[in-house]
Amino acid sequence: MGLVGWFRKTFLTASDPNQPQLVLAGLGFDEAIALIAAGSWRVDVNREARQFPLQFGPEVIPELWRRYESIGEPHPNFEARKRSMTEWIECWWRALEAILCSYREHALPSLWERVDTNDRALLLLCRLAAEGVERELILAGLRDRLPGMAPERHEFLVENSEYSARRDSDLAVVLTYLRQVPAFERATVEVLCRRVFEEPDDTELVAVLKKLIPTLSRSARNLVAERLHSRAKYDSVRAVIEELRQVPAFEHAFDEVRPSTDSTR
Repeated sequence: MGLVGWFRKTFLTASDPNQPQLVLAGLGFDEAIALIAAGSWRVDVNREARQFPLQFGPEVIPELWRRYESIGEPHPNFEARKRSMTEWIECWWRALEAILCSYREHALPSLWERVDTNDRALLLLCRLAAEGVERELILAGLRDRLPGMAPERHEFLVENSEYSARRDSDLAVVLTYLRQVPAFERATVEVLCRRVFEEPDDTELVAVLKKLIPTLSRSARNLVAERLHSRAKYDSVRAVIEELRQVPAFEHAFDEVRPSTDSTR
């Protein structure tokens, strides 16, 4: 079965009443990207991106990477809404990510080639693993590479995947696996604590922490307690602390890190 036939069988089965229409036929390379990008803020960009490999084979993957630097002209559908160029760039990049993932295992060589220096490659590998594309191999490879990456790269991955993982159980499984790497576990704590400081009234975030804390190592639990204790003078953060103290693992960690004379006892 050829590549086009494989994509038709995988994504465009006749039994699927929601199958995307093939609107890219006859369009040039950049025109096709632009059409997908134009609607990426209001439709399922992943569904739209699955049309791309039906028109362009995997040999265009290197060109897709070059398009991160060479942004195409805004599509008329986008310009009609008088949105900014910054928004267009975001839509263009979102479309590129979805298109690259639509090539599934065909995209893996280019991702592994870039993963040590490119944050987007790191993110897309996690996304493909969540979609079941060579999951075990991807996770094993990332587990080996993550310890050698800068903390900022770990935090980038958390910042750009944690929220989605709340609604995507497969992505949540990927992140749980990667937290076996101490540096990534620490990055998870740092990012989530910063979000608490920024949005202490986010009840969903507090619920995420309550579920996460018992799964963390002792050092990571203590780090959560230390970070929150450092802002305990703020009423909003104190309220979060009191909520988290319902979790025995956090209560124990909090008792370990706060001074005996602390008023939060």
